[in-house]
Amino acid sequence: MGLDKDLITEIKNGDRNGFELVIITFQQPIFVYCYRMLSNMQEAEDAVQEVFLKIYEKINNYKEDISFSAWVYKIAYNHCVNQIRRRKLLSFIPLHNFIEQIEDENNNSDKILEFEFTNELNEALSILSMEDRSIVIFRVIEDKSYEEIGLILNRNAVLVRKRYERAKKKLGEHLKERGGSGNNEKIAII
Repeated sequence: MGLDKDLITEIKNGDRNGFELVIITFQQPIFVYCYRMLSNMQEAEDAVQEVFLKIYEKINNYKEDISFSAWVYKIAYNHCVNQIRRRKLLSFIPLHNFIEQIEDENNNSDKILEFEFTNELNEALSILSMEDRSIVIFRVIEDKSYEEIGLILNRNAVLVRKRYERAKKKLGEHLKERGGSGNNEKIAII
């Protein structure tokens, strides 16, 4: 999902057509990420618009020492965390209604990837902190490397890997305690 450095420079210089390519490239993956974090279709749609507005406003702050994709996801992560914090201030509604099934369009392909979460797994994910939930989503669903997740979250890649392993173990233990399928195939992917 990398974009040409020359294109980024053109966008920094005000090329709106180039920014359309950023939107085309990242709209679907950012929506999927926001939806998984916020668990609400309308909030996710609003979040995507806000994220792209922030990207456009802050494009001149982008430094090429990290991947553009990581920079975009970092903005999305921060936006979702702020939304969740605001939501917690306004209401004590649990943050556990993750998606049942969502289709994610694979870049440059007509192939549709499907990822199904059981209610049991949704509940287990809700016990994780926002950051650990993000790490699991980035690693399992978005297929990001520990290094890229570290860039997004401002964390060391080794720390990200440890937190991922702990979150994975916590999910498995939670499912076993609940009498669920802690060792089933859906957990095996995590």
